[in-house]
Amino acid sequence: KLKRLLIINTIAETYETLLESIKDIAATCKSKDCQIVVAGSMNSGKSMLVNALLGLDFDFPNSYSETCPIIKYRYSDTRNYVKTSYYTTDEWDSLWQNVQEESLDSIRTDQEDFLSIYNRLEAENLKLQLLNRSDDVFIPRDSDDFLSIIEKFASDKNAHHFFIRELEIGLADFKLPSNVVLVKLHGLNDPLSFRKIATRAYVYDAKIMLICVNAIYPKIDKRELDDIAFLFSNSNCKERIYVLGTQYDMPKNFSDNWVEKTKPIFTEALSSGLYFGSQEVASTKIMPVSAWYYNLIQQALNNHSFWEEEYKVDYISEILCRCLGNDVAYKYGMEAPELKKTLKEYVTDVETQTNVPSIINEVVSGPIMDVNREIHDEIIQLFKKVRKELNNSVQPKGQLACKKNQRPRSELLLKITNLDSKLKGIKNS
Repeated sequence: KLKRLLIINTIAETYETLLESIKDIAATCKSKDCQIVVAGSMNSGKSMLVNALLGLDFDFPNSYSETCPIIKYRYSDTRNYVKTSYYTTDEWDSLWQNVQEESLDSIRTDQEDFLSIYNRLEAENLKLQLLNRSDDVFIPRDSDDFLSIIEKFASDKNAHHFFIRELEIGLADFKLPSNVVLVKLHGLNDPLSFRKIATRAYVYDAKIMLICVNAIYPKIDKRELDDIAFLFSNSNCKERIYVLGTQYDMPKNFSDNWVEKTKPIFTEALSSGLYFGSQEVASTKIMPVSAWYYNLIQQALNNHSFWEEEYKVDYISEILCRCLGNDVAYKYGMEAPELKKTLKEYVTDVETQTNVPSIINEVVSGPIMDVNREIHDEIIQLFKKVRKELNNSVQPKGQLACKKNQRPRSELLLKITNLDSKLKGIKNS
């Protein structure tokens, strides 16, 4: 009796191991998200870049650095939605203590400080209602309602945004692969250490990281270098980190200025072991981007009412002149209809100079394929593990226990055959 009991226990342990392995496969399939983190200092162009990558045509609401939530964008297979996650009481107490401890010198002086906005909006009246609240999901009626919901929870014009830890925006029209989750972090120079520490988990989980560095001037100061080093030291994907020189269109002769001045300085600054490790690697991972130009071009091409506003027409005139030269920009004339015709004819040339298409094709799409291959290989290895465990469970020493548990050897061999078929299917997919 003891011998039979020992055999049954051994088989029970085998099936528990198999069950855990199968759970691993299920978890891997469910968590096949490719998380892309967009990081950078305040006003470094993160939101503009997100709009360009996702094809969003609305102006993202401004939020005060110390209060805005982390924002995640992902594909929705039904319709657009906004999901809000709230601070717990413990998280809020830590954040609030951090605010009290910070000196006013560490808080931005170009706008109200945290406490001033908090008191003006009477946010205290919402605290008990929102702390520890379960996640909410909002389904917008239309595009205006969509933006209104986002503004409610992300803009410093509304008291609700103080208590939002994370905002998830689901997009039915998602321009990146459906398993991508794009995460926009807090500003790296956020004076609140609580919020900077909170970004570490997102940085560690990132499969790809895009670091925005303002390229208006050809320099990176020590504080920004320290912040970038923080990202590298906490990253689990150092080979997929890219530094994007944002707003590189601001200087005169911006393309030449990037090649001759800004990129060499960025490359030198980021070539040490704290960052890319060599000038050769740094040179391939540092590139310019003009997300603002790109977003304006998309609005001009896709929105007929765009051309009815004079200041927007002036923007397109400026873009065409700076990218193509005056002679080409005005070849058909200087009025809106002529500029529209020129833009349609030369749109590829102009978009190329923004460098957004290159970033999407070379920096985002390529690494995403690499990540998907890694996930694919991981699932195959888990299937092989289950197959091996199943095979071991039908060896002669287990035959008696199999009979006791009504799992004949033929049944398990059939399961192995079915598993092999699924494995071949994964390899061919």
